[in-house]
Amino acid sequence: MGDLIARRELLRLAIMHATELSRFLKSRLSDVTDAQDIMQELYLAVLRVPYLQAIHHPKAYLYTIAANLAHQHRERRKAQPMHVTLDEVPIEVHTAQPPHEVTVPEAECALAERAARLAQCLAELSPKIQAAILWHYRDGYTCDEIGEKLSVARHRVKKYLVKGLTHCRSAPILLELTRG
Repeated sequence: MGDLIARRELLRLAIMHATELSRFLKSRLSDVTDAQDIMQELYLAVLRVPYLQAIHHPKAYLYTIAANLAHQHRERRKAQPMHVTLDEVPIEVHTAQPPHEVTVPEAECALAERAARLAQCLAELSPKIQAAILWHYRDGYTCDEIGEKLSVARHRVKKYLVKGLTHCRSAPILLELTRG
């Protein structure tokens, strides 16, 4: 029973200092979404803490957990780079014309311009969002598969996809492309 009370108290303290802990994680990680993911991992780590009686300074202990999780995250990133360069990605944009029709140079130029803008839009996104979009739409990976590759939860992958598509669709030159 004492462990349950101590665990609740540690979790309450984590929630109470969530803003400070999030700021701390953001300072240690380059991506805000990574900091949010690590913050969720922190809550889970609090639930798994053994020997709660040995914790004399709970707030300092929370910061230690956060620092360790951030370090582990950076090490995982080094081992498995998440950045996908656009040079590695063949951007295929299909036209609405049947393949037997000859396209005029203006149409080809407009299509090349849209493809370049799409590449630029993707480049403006974080590496994880780029990877999620490319793996999902180009390679056909499921959200679960992408989550495994990026070491994030399925719901986070869905957020990456929505954010990426919203960003790309907001580009005026791509509106025609996404509607067609």
